Amino acid sequence: MVSVRATIGSALREVTSKSEAAIERETAMKWAARALACQKRYDETGALRWLLRAESYRHEAIEHAALAGTGVLRSVRQSLASLTRARLSTARGRY
Repeated sequence: MVSVRATIGSALREVTSKSEAAIERETAMKWAARALACQKRYDETGALRWLLRAESYRHEAIEHAALAGTGVLRSVRQSLASLTRARLSTARGRY
């Protein structure tokens, strides 16, 4: 397990070399990629836990994208549109 102390040096380099918007943009893209990866696992397995994780990660992506600016938010929302459609489709089939 990685300790917080082990990553402080890396974090210090990041916050001193990148703008806040750049950090938020990168973070949003990482969360969006995680959400889409979980969606892919859901499509492969049908296990609802993957869809729930995808939704959690989607939320994080949107939150960080909003902090990065409207262009990033638009891009993230477009990339996650398939996830939103899948979520609605699953909800219709289960409820």
